[in-house]
Amino acid sequence: MDASIASYGKLPFNELTEKSHGAAWQAAEANKEISMESIMREAGEGEDFIAYICENYSAARALAKL
Repeated sequence: MDASIASYGKLPFNELTEKSHGAAWQAAEANKEISMESIMREAGEGEDFIAYICENYSAARALAKL
């Protein structure tokens, strides 16, 4: 923690935001959720895997409402 504070503690807000927020955050609308798809793409997941996860997530949410 001390190393992080030493490295980043004096950075202006805009610089710190630029260093700590990736493409998924930048692509999201202001004050809206970051999509699972964007997060997985930023993490390097492939489109087939993303589609599989999203499909199963949707199914699980539908079943949870029963």
